[in-house]
Amino acid sequence: MLLFIISQLVNGSFENGMTGWSLSTYSGCPIYYTFAEPRQASDVSPSIFPTHGNYFLHISTLGEDIDGYCSTSNVDGNSCLEYDYAVVSQVFSAAQCNQGIVISFDFHYLTAEWSDPYTCYDDLFRLKVNNNDLVKYSNPRVYTSPWLDYHQVDGVGTYVYGSSVPTQYYTYGKAVIGWNTITVNYPTPGTYTIMFENWDHGDEIVENGVLIDRVQVNCLTPVSVPEKPIVNFSKGYIYVNYIPENSSVEIYLPNGQLIHKLHYNAQGNLKVQIYKSGTYIVKVKSENKEWTYKGVVR
Repeated sequence: MLLFIISQLVNGSFENGMTGWSLSTYSGCPIYYTFAEPRQASDVSPSIFPTHGNYFLHISTLGEDIDGYCSTSNVDGNSCLEYDYAVVSQVFSAAQCNQGIVISFDFHYLTAEWSDPYTCYDDLFRLKVNNNDLVKYSNPRVYTSPWLDYHQVDGVGTYVYGSSVPTQYYTYGKAVIGWNTITVNYPTPGTYTIMFENWDHGDEIVENGVLIDRVQVNCLTPVSVPEKPIVNFSKGYIYVNYIPENSSVEIYLPNGQLIHKLHYNAQGNLKVQIYKSGTYIVKVKSENKEWTYKGVVR
């Protein structure tokens, strides 16, 4: 695949603070109940290292109670409201990409919620381009949202320390899956608004956090797509390539426990970091097909 790097998207690894990026929330909601700031490995305990350079972006809904003033419509289509909406965005032009763009970014989901899996506290994350949903996640250990889940280890805390936030640090759960590299196609040329969206779901108190790094945009070049996805298992990672449009990727332990689930609205690829070596099962499910792969991560 031949990709032409374009320069319009700036500061994709957040080495220059928030240059090029803006933080916003719902109209009329206080922006100081959300937060986005580049942080380093030394700001996280236990350490999470950037995937490129010295910084990654920490997006948080913070641990504040805003009394429901900023509740929104039913974003994910269940009966629970969302709160404390934090969105980081950048607008850029890629007029020379006459077949659209391919977006790649590294993503690490952090959250802290109740252990009851059937509450409303099913926090949400979404990537949108030009108001089109491309990738969706929901809270690791809560199952009420129809958005797909990303699972964590209960009872293990991850602390992220901030410099310009109202409190000293924020506590999240420790994810079973670490960094993901998400690549997704957007086959429309022009000017783009890329948005990373983060919500508290069902409560206004317990924070929801996302780490983002190495955001890259290239011109999309059509390639010959195989008849089915290609999955490779290697040291510390699982690679899922040629994910069809409107498909989910699910990763299981041999005992049937689901540890990772992601939905692609557009065609793309996925690289998943696996902390624990062993045998894993990957299922890719499209609207009318399902593919199953089994392999060992060393």
